[in-house]
Amino acid sequence: MHSAAEAKAIVTTIERGLKAGTSFEDLAQQYSDDTANKQKGGDIGVVADVPNSASDSSTQMLCAQPAVFRAVFALKPGAVTLPPVTSAFGYHFLKVVSSAEAHGAIENDLYTIAASRIKEGLFKIYAPKFVQSLRDKANVQTYLGTNESGPSEIAASINGQNITVLQVADLATRLAGPPALDDMITNVMVQHEASKQNVVVAPAEVDAALNEIRNDIKPRTLDDLLNESHETMAEFRTAQMYRLLAGKLVVESMTPQPATHTKQILILTRGATASRISGARPHTESEARAIIAEIQNGLKSGRTFEDLARRYSEDPASRKAGGDLGVIRQYKLPFGVKVLAAAQSLKPGEITATPVQSDYGFHLLKAVSTSSSHPQSENELYVAEQKAFEAAEIQMFLRGYLKSLRGKHQVVNYLSSGL
Repeated sequence: MHSAAEAKAIVTTIERGLKAGTSFEDLAQQYSDDTANKQKGGDIGVVADVPNSASDSSTQMLCAQPAVFRAVFALKPGAVTLPPVTSAFGYHFLKVVSSAEAHGAIENDLYTIAASRIKEGLFKIYAPKFVQSLRDKANVQTYLGTNESGPSEIAASINGQNITVLQVADLATRLAGPPALDDMITNVMVQHEASKQNVVVAPAEVDAALNEIRNDIKPRTLDDLLNESHETMAEFRTAQMYRLLAGKLVVESMTPQPATHTKQILILTRGATASRISGARPHTESEARAIIAEIQNGLKSGRTFEDLARRYSEDPASRKAGGDLGVIRQYKLPFGVKVLAAAQSLKPGEITATPVQSDYGFHLLKAVSTSSSHPQSENELYVAEQKAFEAAEIQMFLRGYLKSLRGKHQVVNYLSSGL
């Protein structure tokens, strides 16, 4: 994320490059912030005037921007937008490589695949409307799951032809029975394990989880979600309670990990990893060591680590904050295991005597504090980091943990075993 001034400066550089004859692809690889397509020279594939027909989600979001979409279809093959198009994401330089009507034989497969995605997109749009039109034409009476009263054994009637409740139950069991039963088995195991360990979820925690979901699904509502899943609020609350309970059990099962509030000064060295940093100008190893020596002399003369980070560090994400990386620990390794190990070997206030070398370059590190030794003013920082750490643990280990419960509990599944 750039400031407005930084973004405009980069835009100017790209414009100059294009006018000077630098290829669009080279400029995309060097400057683009679209990480999904940067290494492909900015290639986002084939786009069409059909929702959800793009090759990936990032391209779909991009093409949902009206200005971008209009600009793409206004260009002829080979043309580039100058000046760039602006959208909610920022500035976009766009280049049309070819079109369905004008492309080489080498792209035939590409357009064939795109045509298939377009058909799928159109199907998703029009199939529900077609089905609804059939329902409008037919005499459909639905009894199951509605307030309509009808014969107890009849689920629905279409033009006088009945679908029985037993037929629905049989189909539901075959289609959804095994996974539904598996979820129920898992919930019972979680309940038993939580009872053993005295782990509980308070109603307020469920309320908080529901509020998070409400925020995440806006502008849709929770009622919309419940209607789609055919769940009651009570059932949904119960499902969230089990989800939170399982998460707590995962956290309880994990070994506590130390955390360190760390600052760094990074000097990039030449290599594929360093080149991925936007605007990077990596150094040779000897050049980097000379810069490190200059920084160390500055520290010896009394200059603060933070001032030197702002002056020398080549990590754009932390430089302006005096090299502040925030709290790092095992799951959060922005620069690799060596950097984490070195940071965790320091006491609060200490700086690495020698730089740590990683795939990015050389790092001088300063430990601000640790999870076991930090001032009260940093309590919120460590609490927030602990929550993020727990969320990451749950995401990584929940499935494996639930699988391990099967070995601890006596489970007999008659539905899947045919017993």
